[in-house]
Amino acid sequence: MADVLLLFIIVGISLTAWKIRGITESTKERIFQYAKSNGLQILSISRSRIAIASTPQGIALKCQYSFEFSSTGNNRLEGRVVSLRGKHFQFDVPPYQVG
Repeated sequence: MADVLLLFIIVGISLTAWKIRGITESTKERIFQYAKSNGLQILSISRSRIAIASTPQGIALKCQYSFEFSSTGNNRLEGRVVSLRGKHFQFDVPPYQVG
């Protein structure tokens, strides 16, 4: 009985890690799209927080990412994006110099 429970725990952790990886990939893709459409250069991306969120559709993974970008090539600014299920994105970017 304990072996079956341990197996379910391992499978659950593995599936969650796989889901987080998928969310990370879609978020990175969205960050690069955002940068391209706003003329920014992405310098680095990192995941800073993972949480479980309750939504009208049910329980979802909510991940927060930090990314460094440059708008002129000589500056370095930090933005954040919150991803819900890897589909809904909320960007928080400080004012930056264009060009």
